[in-house]
Amino acid sequence: TVTPGIYYPSPAEGGEPQFTYSNALEYGLAKIGDNVYFTVPVTTESTGASAIYKLTFSEWGYPAGEKESQELVRIDLQANGENRQASLAILGLEPVGDKLALLAVVDGYLKIIGYDSESGRLWGEAELPDFRVTGSKSGQADAGDAHREAYEAYSSPNDRILNIGFGISGHPGKQSLLSVDFTDGVKVIERAEADYGGFEEDDFSGVAAMKHRDGKLYVAKTLREPEREGDRFLYDIVRPKHFFIYVYERGRLIYKGEL
Repeated sequence: TVTPGIYYPSPAEGGEPQFTYSNALEYGLAKIGDNVYFTVPVTTESTGASAIYKLTFSEWGYPAGEKESQELVRIDLQANGENRQASLAILGLEPVGDKLALLAVVDGYLKIIGYDSESGRLWGEAELPDFRVTGSKSGQADAGDAHREAYEAYSSPNDRILNIGFGISGHPGKQSLLSVDFTDGVKVIERAEADYGGFEEDDFSGVAAMKHRDGKLYVAKTLREPEREGDRFLYDIVRPKHFFIYVYERGRLIYKGEL
């Protein structure tokens, strides 16, 4: 049981309350060892206060709420008020070794905040003032080459590097890739722009992985061929699929291969 004090916009007269999220709720879940953490992916329309929780589970069939989950980090949303001078949206929560990475959008730009998973102590922050994230779910219009709120994230339990891929609005065959090191604070160590040459993301049955190793970012991904006029299929699953491997170093594509 978690009870964050989040307030949502008042509905129109006679309407139902509108609970809007920046991403699906599972984006707010992270697991480190046997511990599970959660935060609500809130939009800029949300006010009040949220938190990162260390979840406490009850045996099935026992009354819920006997053990309230622990509030590890408090997240103030008051900047999102009517007379706001700033705005804050939370995209999700990711595990990185024994640290937690909170992906946030502050004034429309990406910010990655690291916390110690035991104490909740701030581990570090990385701000990307030129990395715009926007979408209708955050109460803003899609514009230009802004990044979509949904993202891919990859990190191994023994890794201290979080690898993230953001789609770019209006460009289905492109992604912005980030590698963020949590060894000593929070530091972006790789940033690259991936262009899949018109191929489309294989969202439902695809393979995707990202790994940063020895100063290089490796991306493995299955992609579907784009639809062509006069060659349309009723089901996406029968469109040809390709398995590519990309390697980036210092923002530059240095290898591309197909299996």
